[in-house]
Amino acid sequence: MILTIGIPVLNGSPHILNTLKSILKELDTIDEQIELLIVDNKSEDNTGEILRDFYNSYSEVPNLNTKIKYNNQNLGLDSSINYLIASSTGDYIWLLGAQEVLHFGSLRRLIHELKKKPWQIVVNSTMWDEASNREIQSNLYGRLYGRYSDLSFDNPEDFFSSIGGPCLSLSANISRAEPLRRSLSSVTKSRYWSWLEYWMDVSVADERVGDFVFISKPMIQILVEAKGWQATGTDTSGSKSVLNAQTVYFTFVELTEIAKNKFETQPVIRNSIGAYRDHFGVPRAIAMAKATGLPAKRTVVSRSIKAFGFTPWFWAVGLPILLTPRILLSKKVLGFFRKMIHIFRVLLRAPAK
Repeated sequence: MILTIGIPVLNGSPHILNTLKSILKELDTIDEQIELLIVDNKSEDNTGEILRDFYNSYSEVPNLNTKIKYNNQNLGLDSSINYLIASSTGDYIWLLGAQEVLHFGSLRRLIHELKKKPWQIVVNSTMWDEASNREIQSNLYGRLYGRYSDLSFDNPEDFFSSIGGPCLSLSANISRAEPLRRSLSSVTKSRYWSWLEYWMDVSVADERVGDFVFISKPMIQILVEAKGWQATGTDTSGSKSVLNAQTVYFTFVELTEIAKNKFETQPVIRNSIGAYRDHFGVPRAIAMAKATGLPAKRTVVSRSIKAFGFTPWFWAVGLPILLTPRILLSKKVLGFFRKMIHIFRVLLRAPAK
């Protein structure tokens, strides 16, 4: 079997059916059989009912082999992803968020590329904002990297320096499955990015055979949920929700830690990740987090220094913002900092990333 599509879901009733229907529409465009694996991580809404109805209705579709696992307790996103990788039987695995949908023709195009036996694929995407009910990005990699044509790389250094390596959106990555399964035995250290560590391990694996491919035509629509972590500041990826977790800030910290810990001896790759890639992102991330209550605790300050101490932007702007009492930082003041950072970007010709 050439491809496994894996979907981890928790309380996904508002969107999961749209995701599944978008896959069903794609099946008419291909002859190959694919595997669909779904993990319901003990949803508390009617996600389970939706999945059972879907299975009863479409389990006999000729080129779709569907399997659904229902967890008895919420084991967290990492556990679901690990299960999907370990249980996959396809040559390649594509993990989709339970709120993403495929653009028409995506699966046919992907199968065409997989037959060339690449190592990893990154696909372009559009972005839809649920709160405003409008598209907020029609070409994500065009905006981030100025990439409007298909690309192929025969080494990980070019892959990372050109498009940042594996995409930070889980749904935009397709990888050879077998080395990814083997990577599950490695120890990951990040709270939010364990899956990305696996993908990066495969990217730089010695046994790599095949190129890295970027498909420029958007193949998925990424949904920014109105009640998702981006809007609420609530981390729902673990076994328990963590209120006011400053998710955006600490993911930036972790990406920078991954860059340093994994790629200190590979500066080309290191410099394409986290704050190494975007020095200006340090004061911006701190300002955004302070606006929603990031405390200047000793552990927060110490970890920030270890992660961001290599860039003068942390010492000149980021640390003063972090140490300033929250009561003195109104939205107007923080907005001023963000505008100044943008001006410096323009003056120094540093891209916003």
